[in-house]
Amino acid sequence: MTLEIKAGPVSANLIEQDDVICLDYRSGMPFEVESLIRWAGICSVGGMAIDVGAYTGLFSIIAAKQGCRVIAFEPMPTHVARCRDNFRLNNVKVELHNACVSDRVGEAVIKFNPKVPYLTSGASLIRSTSGTGKGNESKPLNVHSMTIDSLGLDQCTAIKIDVERGEPMVLAGARDTLERLKPVLLVEVLGEEEKAAVRAAVPDYDVAAKMDIRNWLMVPK
Repeated sequence: MTLEIKAGPVSANLIEQDDVICLDYRSGMPFEVESLIRWAGICSVGGMAIDVGAYTGLFSIIAAKQGCRVIAFEPMPTHVARCRDNFRLNNVKVELHNACVSDRVGEAVIKFNPKVPYLTSGASLIRSTSGTGKGNESKPLNVHSMTIDSLGLDQCTAIKIDVERGEPMVLAGARDTLERLKPVLLVEVLGEEEKAAVRAAVPDYDVAAKMDIRNWLMVPK
């Protein structure tokens, strides 16, 4: 079974099984409606879009359908497999990396909760617990880490970052890209400490809008 999720003028179809986003929709809690509409609008100009923390591919699909070339990053192997299925379902091409994004290239360890009854949305480099799990339920996973700067891009329209409090690390590893190409940013911020860290990581960006409780739209000053 699939679920259609609209984002302004376009929509994405997601395989429902075990997907938290679909579960929220079916429970009457649409997922990040304002952020998706803004993301679709930003991506309508084309160019390159980067999806950091792709989960099951929703933001990547929207960007691709709006004409962007898309590079997506997702460290959880189960989620990568679902992304590939959803990309085929929506007939879009996305360059998908089974990796996390941080401030360094190399190996890293993320924590996730293996006991949740769906594809966990809480895997994190930062948090010791994830999803609905307690500390003793968290399990480590060795993953490859990349930086956005390591991609050596010559053009970038937009970057979406949703990595469970690791957003400042992603931004630190994107300093050269941000200075050269000045993409629009859609960044999840989950607490006051992280808000300060995100602002410090990109002092040459302003917060243009706050959406869906936890997301910031950031633009170059």
